[in-house]
Amino acid sequence: MKDASDNPTVDLHIEELVLEGFPHLDRNQLGTAIREALAHLIATQGIPASMAREGSIATLEGGTFTVPPGSNPQAIGEQIARAIYGSSQR
Repeated sequence: MKDASDNPTVDLHIEELVLEGFPHLDRNQLGTAIREALAHLIATQGIPASMAREGSIATLEGGTFTVPPGSNPQAIGEQIARAIYGSSQR
């Protein structure tokens, strides 16, 4: 029998997401893409230690990455999610 600790949950709230150098994007599509990609990363690779601890993370530096011209919100959201996930493992 599994108990609740076998399937931990993460309640993630991003107060502010700063994106510099991006063209105008549909914020709702981008938000959905980030949410879905983060959920996939957590489901397949596990919960990073910083997210597993109770409490909040004041600031998370996602670093930089290059977005190919013409990228859609889904592709950009996946890159942002990987940056968030990667920086939360440090």
